[in-house]
Amino acid sequence: MKKYISFIIFFIFINTIYSKEISISLLITTPTQRYTIREIIKEFEDENPDLTVKIYEANNDNYHNYIKKREFLNSDIIWWFAGYQLQSLYKQGYVEPINDLWNEQNLYSIFSKNITHLSYNNNILAIPISYYQWGFYYNKNIFKKYNLSPPKTWDEFINICEILKNNAIKPLILSLQDKWTLLSWFSYLNLRINGIEFHRKLLNGEISFYDEKIKSIFIKWKFLLDNDYFLDTKDEYGWQSVTPYLFREKVAMLLSGNFIISYIPKNFKKNIDFFRFPIITNSLPLYEEKPTDIFFLNKYSKNKNDAKKLLLFLTKYNIQTKFNSSLGFLPYNKNSDISNYEYLTKKGKELINNTINFTQFFDRDTDEKFATISADILYDFVKNQNISSTIDRLELARKDIFK
Repeated sequence: MKKYISFIIFFIFINTIYSKEISISLLITTPTQRYTIREIIKEFEDENPDLTVKIYEANNDNYHNYIKKREFLNSDIIWWFAGYQLQSLYKQGYVEPINDLWNEQNLYSIFSKNITHLSYNNNILAIPISYYQWGFYYNKNIFKKYNLSPPKTWDEFINICEILKNNAIKPLILSLQDKWTLLSWFSYLNLRINGIEFHRKLLNGEISFYDEKIKSIFIKWKFLLDNDYFLDTKDEYGWQSVTPYLFREKVAMLLSGNFIISYIPKNFKKNIDFFRFPIITNSLPLYEEKPTDIFFLNKYSKNKNDAKKLLLFLTKYNIQTKFNSSLGFLPYNKNSDISNYEYLTKKGKELINNTINFTQFFDRDTDEKFATISADILYDFVKNQNISSTIDRLELARKDIFK
């Protein structure tokens, strides 16, 4: 028995000595997500007993600062955003291309063939893990009480707002503490009025904010503000804090991403439904925001080969199913099973499947500094409704940043 115990201790000691460590950085928003991530990492370690994984985690604000301050340099794999933000990190020298992984494992067969948001100059930069929809979440009890149906056009949307207002129900709410959420209003109004190519060029600094098409965005938004359709929350609430106003029937509608379903209690979810941002310009297709989350390999990783094993593991259909199930997000692997996902997430899948083209999100489709400044300017617009001043400041920022 003593010899057997000694052998076990020796085996554990040897395995510890020769075990190699890789690290991964993640944004964690809920305890359920944390538990799920640890389950996934444990499964990877069981399949790769010579490897251990160290997890760096942070909440939303701290994680964004972690990325901004480039504090991820000691981590092998980093969770982040697809699109402009990923490409910017690559151009700054922080992202290792993984064309070899995509080609050797034929990842094209399990992911969408359109990977422009994952690549730059023919270099594939990341593994996609999640995506989700944006749109209006509404309280079904309020709509039922006033015999309302989800609007398809802007005129129908305004009519609903008027009916609700006349019945002392606030139609809408904004999260003024989280200024970035205001970017969604600008993006959707621009997509519905001017289309996706105009929107992309605008966020890339190629179009002046003095273009006559811009003013119509703010005229539409100002109409909503002037008519007192938004609940006045001062500056007190972030997006998590405004969500209860929706499910507690204090407001009827909220423009948001599907991440909010993690903050709606189970017994209230049956009363919440979803519709896409209404049509404004009839001749335009209905483009949508579809933010994509990714993992990329740190250029400075000292253990790239083993890190790629974890990246490959994260592409598995069952792992992507598990990873996204607690978030309200959709897995990028087309073989993943979402049959047990929540209704609103499945509805988002239907919406996206019936959309011909997408943007990521304002702050994922443009320069980081420009997005931050724009959010501040839009916040001031909500406060003062001054269209001329807002356009002047946006144009000044464009000229300053996109030189």
